[in-house]
Amino acid sequence: MILKGPSTVFIMSYILTMLAAIKILKTFTSGWWMALISLTVSGCILLFSGWAILYPVLLAAAGGIYLWKRDWTVRDKKDEERHHG
Repeated sequence: MILKGPSTVFIMSYILTMLAAIKILKTFTSGWWMALISLTVSGCILLFSGWAILYPVLLAAAGGIYLWKRDWTVRDKKDEERHHG
């Protein structure tokens, strides 16, 4: 049960990698087909993760919030330097 969350995160990152491979590789080459097959199999495996699918979703949300807050912090500092510098 403990390994279900990290395993789901790995599967999700692998799926995103295969999506990138499909986009980057030339269509209908052997590498493209392998990426497509791998994407399909990984997607089927992900369906068995159940509630653990929330782990990658929560991690992505936390990362997005962090980046959003960091961006605003950097903007505020730049604005402050412009007005006081």
